[in-house]
Amino acid sequence: FLATDNADIEKRFIDEVGGNLITNSKEFPEFNKDKGIHYWAINDDSKTHLLRKIFEESIDDLWMLSMCDQLFYQGNSTFSQLAALLSKGVCLDWQKFE
Repeated sequence: FLATDNADIEKRFIDEVGGNLITNSKEFPEFNKDKGIHYWAINDDSKTHLLRKIFEESIDDLWMLSMCDQLFYQGNSTFSQLAALLSKGVCLDWQKFE
């Protein structure tokens, strides 16, 4: 299972792993990638419905990650750290691999 908020990363994993990859379908809005999705979302009430959908999708991903028997997570990501804390499986920060 892959949880990401980056459409390019998801595509790269799908291209590499193919049918063995599980993802939740998500809304990937168009935004300035140099500034990131959080900056894109600040103070724009016209995006309220879309932001709610993205939030709900992220909660689904968080839950799915926490249910994995083995979780390779990104240690500098609060989202990933929370999934690891909720998990009862083996959790490893992939950034610490040598």
